[in-house]
Amino acid sequence: PEFAYLKIYPNPAKDFITIEYNTCNDKTQGVIEIIDESGRKVYNRYLGRQFDQIILDTRDLKSGSYIFRLASGDKYIGRANVIISH
Repeated sequence: PEFAYLKIYPNPAKDFITIEYNTCNDKTQGVIEIIDESGRKVYNRYLGRQFDQIILDTRDLKSGSYIFRLASGDKYIGRANVIISH
């Protein structure tokens, strides 16, 4: 695709989630951030590719609601709300 996107499934998630993304920017490195209900950043992962699919272990995250953000450079280009339920 020629547009930036962030897709996360399943939602709600239990032990693992799949993150599909495309930053549409091969000049700057993308990053995935996870923000908890209190607004605290609990996870940060730099992305090695412009687009990919990664599987993330969520067993270390507490049950609750999280915001997943995709950033490229200094711009947030994707966002998803995800429920983690153990």
